[in-house]
Amino acid sequence: MHSLTIVAILIVANCCFTLANPISNLFGAVDTETPPYDVISKGAKYEVRRYRSQLWAQVEYTVDASTDFGDKLSIGFQPLFQYITGKNDKEQKIPMTAPVVMQQVNSDSTRRRMAFIMPASEFTELSQLPK
Repeated sequence: MHSLTIVAILIVANCCFTLANPISNLFGAVDTETPPYDVISKGAKYEVRRYRSQLWAQVEYTVDASTDFGDKLSIGFQPLFQYITGKNDKEQKIPMTAPVVMQQVNSDSTRRRMAFIMPASEFTELSQLPK
């Protein structure tokens, strides 16, 4: 059930971004900015990466331990998505980047963090970001 919820959230998020840029997605172009990194080591199914300095928009939130996993993701995703779609002090739209950073803060999963990496092509200083 949890994996189905995650897939549903990812599909909804993908639809939002597809609607925002339908031509590039129609032809299979991927134009989501990703931060530069160095590969430190590789395993059969993973890489260990070192990312360079970057700016993040981050929320920290609390959920009940019994909250559905998909709802735990949505609670963090929604304010970040609103921020990058122009609900900020400059009413500025900010391009989506990848990956989305997620962290469980405590052992029972009630404190969580989620962050969107700000595009380095647009923001190099913290003072440039809208509030």
